Amino acid sequence: GAFGEDRYLAGGVVLLDGPDILTMLSTERNKQVAIAVVMHEIAHVVGLAHVDNPQEIMNPTNRWLTEWGPGDRAGLAIAGGGKCQDV
Repeated sequence: GAFGEDRYLAGGVVLLDGPDILTMLSTERNKQVAIAVVMHEIAHVVGLAHVDNPQEIMNPTNRWLTEWGPGDRAGLAIAGGGKCQDV
């Protein structure tokens, strides 16, 4: 995560299953779900963990949510609230 003094998130990786994502892109509804999967995985990169609330994208079994829930937004705000690294 991106927490604490003198600690900065400098990079991350999201690995996706190409054939699965291509299949998901076959319909508009599934395209939105594929976008949510990417949102979920990028949130892990910036430090968010799974949550128990089924109304959040960070729930590990999310199937149909395609927008951030209030807890997701709060977690992202915390992760993005630190200082930027001087370069």
